[in-house]
Amino acid sequence: MTKLSRWLSLVSFVLVSLCATVIEAVTEYLSYSAAEAIPARCYGVYAKSAIPHGVDPFISVNVQPLSNATKETSVAFALFEWHDITKIGHSHGDGGTSYICDDTEVELKDCSESQKGEFLVTGDDKGSIDTFRLDFNASDKKGTNLSHKYEIQKTGYYCMLAYFSDENFMARVEWKNPYGELPGSDYPKLPFYGLLSLVYLAIGVVWMILSILHWREILPVQ
Repeated sequence: MTKLSRWLSLVSFVLVSLCATVIEAVTEYLSYSAAEAIPARCYGVYAKSAIPHGVDPFISVNVQPLSNATKETSVAFALFEWHDITKIGHSHGDGGTSYICDDTEVELKDCSESQKGEFLVTGDDKGSIDTFRLDFNASDKKGTNLSHKYEIQKTGYYCMLAYFSDENFMARVEWKNPYGELPGSDYPKLPFYGLLSLVYLAIGVVWMILSILHWREILPVQ
């Protein structure tokens, strides 16, 4: 009975190890300390209706100033389905393109004063694009509206763009699918991994039975 328990423990360990390679939280921690645009991050997210008994999917953003941040600043974000990326930014007659609302863009009436510091969107139809700005006061490590949630309405490939001017900060961005933390690209693989787990289980059971039947021959080898 002791040997049987050991074999069952071994099989359980194999199955747990196999599952552990599949489950992965889609959470990114972004830390920057120079003025630049953060490269786009994109992941597939399913709509709630696509997953039976699923929860509401979303993308959440949370910003915190780093310990060496020294002044007030803001971080601009844009969340959108990938095919709407062509709507981000305003093209000018000289061939240039502006992506952030600033004083010049306000004068050109490409954006309003209240939109300063946010990403620019071409046209009145923003589609799936959600632009917003998170502000914080680095001196006292306090901020206003330091988090934002983007609700997912349909299955798609969603991206995040971010831009900041001159401060140090860390951003936590989470893509939440209806079925949990598994990346959308890995969800269709679950049936395959389930079948593979059964194969491992069957092999383990056969191995256990053969080992019990031939334990006298195996014992000297051990």
